[in-house]
This record gives sequence, C-alpha cells and structure tokens, in this order.
Amino acid sequence: MKGKLELSKRTIDIQNRRLDDDVFFEERKRILSLWPTGKDVDLDEAVERHRSLPATKHFVTKTRKAKKEGRTLIQPRGGVGLIDEFINNCKVLEEKGRADLLPSTTDSYTRYGKYDLAEKAIKESEKAGRTMLNGTPLVNWGVSGCRRVIDSINVPIDARSCDVLAYEIALAAGYTSILAGAISQLSYWPDLPPEALIRKYQPLFRLVGYYTEHGAPILVDVLPIQSVSFYVNSLEIATEVIDALLLAEQGVKHFFIRFQQNCHITQDIAKGETLREVTEEYFNRCGHKDAELYLSFDTWASPFPQDWGQASVFVVLAATVAHFTGASRLMVKSVDEALGLPGNEAQVFSLRAAKQALIMLNRQAFPLTREVDEEKDMMKREAQAIIDKVFEMGDGDLALGAVKAIEAGVLEHPFSSNRYNTGKVLPVRDATGAVRYLDCGNLPFTKEMREIQRHRVEERKRAEKVESDFALLLKDSLAFARPLEQMERTMSK
Repeated sequence: MKGKLELSKRTIDIQNRRLDDDVFFEERKRILSLWPTGKDVDLDEAVERHRSLPATKHFVTKTRKAKKEGRTLIQPRGGVGLIDEFINNCKVLEEKGRADLLPSTTDSYTRYGKYDLAEKAIKESEKAGRTMLNGTPLVNWGVSGCRRVIDSINVPIDARSCDVLAYEIALAAGYTSILAGAISQLSYWPDLPPEALIRKYQPLFRLVGYYTEHGAPILVDVLPIQSVSFYVNSLEIATEVIDALLLAEQGVKHFFIRFQQNCHITQDIAKGETLREVTEEYFNRCGHKDAELYLSFDTWASPFPQDWGQASVFVVLAATVAHFTGASRLMVKSVDEALGLPGNEAQVFSLRAAKQALIMLNRQAFPLTREVDEEKDMMKREAQAIIDKVFEMGDGDLALGAVKAIEAGVLEHPFSSNRYNTGKVLPVRDATGAVRYLDCGNLPFTKEMREIQRHRVEERKRAEKVESDFALLLKDSLAFARPLEQMERTMSK
C-alpha cells in the first residue's frame, strides 16, 4: 500500500500530502483539550485579530520590507515565566537594544506538554518575586495573557517552542511568526521515530496554512538541524530544505530559512548563498513558486566563552556574515550565554553591538573569491545528493523518503540522542577552521566527495601532528569556549 514500508519491524504509514479538513479539525480538538486555556481559542476570531493588528506588528510585512530595502533585522532570544517581567524585558530590548523583532521562547515544561508543572512554577515565581521558569509558559498564560504581551510592544514577536498547543494559543493571541520543523526536531525527542514527528507536526503546519489562506499570513522560522558543537553544512542545508518542503505542502507560504554560524567567514557566507539557491531550486521544482523565502542567520549556538569581550566577537562576526549574505534577519545571542539565562544588560549590549556592525557594513559588498565559489560548489553537490536520494527512497514522497533516509543514515543528526538516528556522521574542522566531514557515514556521497572531505581533514592532522580522530573531535567541541589565555597557548604550539 502506498505510504507504507517495513523498517525496524514497524509498519510506517506517512505521506507528504495536505491534511484533509476533517482530520485537521479533529486533531485540533484533541490538542485544545489538553489544558483549560485551549477552550479560549476561536479560529475565526483569531484570524480577525491578526487582520486588525497594525503592520508594524506583522512579521511578514516587516521582513518583506527589510528584504526589499536590503536591510538585516536583529532579533534576540529570551523569555521568562512572569508575564509582567516578560513585558518589561521586551520593552527594554525594543527601546534600549533597538531590537527589530522580539522572541518568546517557551520554558522547558511547556515544550514537552507539562503544563501542570509550569503552573506550579508560575505560582512559586509569584511568591518568590522572581521567575522560576526558563521561558514563557504561553499555554498557562492563555490567549488573554499572550494578547497583553502583544498589546504592550510595538514590534513583531514570535513564539518558539516544540509544543503544538503553545502555538495554538500564541497564534490565536496574534503572534505572527512561529518556529517549526519536523525532522529537524529529532534531537528533542529521543524516543520518537521520525514518522511520529512528522505526524505530530503536520496539524501545526496545516494550522499555519489555514491562517495564511484566510488573510492572516504567518512567517515560519524553519528550525535548523540541532548539534552540540558545530554544523555540517550540506547536511544542515538538506535538512532545512526537506523540512521547508514538508511545511509548504500544508499551505505555508512564508519562510525564514536559517543557517548557523560556524565562525569561518568564507564558509559561512558560502553556506548562506547555497541555502538560498538550493531552497529556491527545490521549491520551484515542487510547485511552490509563490512561496516567500527570507534568509536568516543564527549567532554561534554552541558553548560561549564566559568573558564578554571574547563572546562579543561571535556577535560581530555573525553580523558581518548576515550582511554579506543579504540575510533579512540576524538572531543575536547574548554575550552572557555561558553564565546562565541572559540578563537585560548583556542582551542590550549584544543587540547594540550587532546593530553597530550592520550600520558600519552598510553598502559594503563582500569580494567574491575562488574559495567562496569552491565551498558553494561542494555544499551544493552534497546537499543535492542527499535531497535527491530522500525523494528517491520515498518514491517521490518526501515524508516517506525522510523516514527511510533517517533509518538508513542517508539523513541524520550528528551526536543526536534519538534512538532512530544512525549517528555515524562526525564533523571536525580542517586546517583553516572550515567544518568538514571526519566520517561521512551513510550519506549518499560519491567517492570524489568523500575523498575531498578526507583530504581536508588529513591536511590538518599532518599540520598539527594529530593521530587520533577522537583527539580532533575533543579539541574542536569546546575550542571557542575556552579562556583567551588557554587559546593563546594552544595557538603558540
């Protein structure tokens, strides 16, 4: 039967096709029943709420304008559990940090549907007079609470979570952007098979499509592949494209396609340009020519140094790459990331540093180099090989192909804890600091592709007289988080 295959002694039934309305609305009833605040969601009223919001609070409108003008918008990360404290933080980031866009990242309980524990933590926070949650409990705040947030600020705000009910609440309140993906979430759910993840998030993708089709466009921030140290570029691109196509099938029209900082400027610029080109290619090929794609760049997502001076370099370098790739948004991490939950002072410091860099780089163009072209060619061929193989394995069905590909290691997340992930791919840096494949695992690369990667890694091993592959991995995993004095000593050897 089409849509089914036998893998690991399981029968899998998944397809990449738009959900039928009866299936979609029935699933929404189940989701909204998970917590009492779900009863306040009225889809028709929510659409009208979106239509009534001023243009300054719409992600799509503001991002579209920025892309047309060639500007990069800046957005911090963050979220706290007490609504008044969160509103105050938003105002500080908007007014003092000059943030163009604002985040609302849910707490750890909400991300995994533990709303009762979030409610308990809110009450404890109120007694203590300080937040006891590491994010915004959108489900517990409910539609009315989330609307208080939107009505208190002057710029667009997004919702960032793994939880579908949190998104139902946020969208009903008037949030105009969400963070979403399916196979990119693999590392967040250790025991869920990939087909369960796709099935879990298809109703959310369809919900976004519904809003958009009814005159309330939502911008989806496609979740990039998650890692613990750095990002293997072609695998990151392939995963991003596949997830974006799964979203598009459910009617999503507006996308942030994100790439993440590896701190190698030539390679990061090449990755941004390649991501844009490959995404456009496959969207056109799959009949989604009317989609709007906006490039977004993420500041270094791995361990930060504790020193603010060292940490600020990540922010400035990220702003540089965002500008030279024409990214419409830069996600700015705080310079105090290594010390715990970001504080307002550090957040403002980081935002203003990023804004200053973007202003100074205005009108400057990155000189095209042979190295950039070489990196782009390499990444594009590798990413296309992965995506094309996924289509082939699903007999043209991308969802089915993604499940088969993950099981076979044709698509995977390096260092993921998910038990359905093959876990053979290993990344390290080469002698120039660019990220390479130490082990390509089962990725569908040609012999030539594999030889290029092996050669780049061997060059570094000879230069540094390193014999052990494990030594390379260990050295690279926390390389940029060490104190400056330790880094200087390492470089002098």
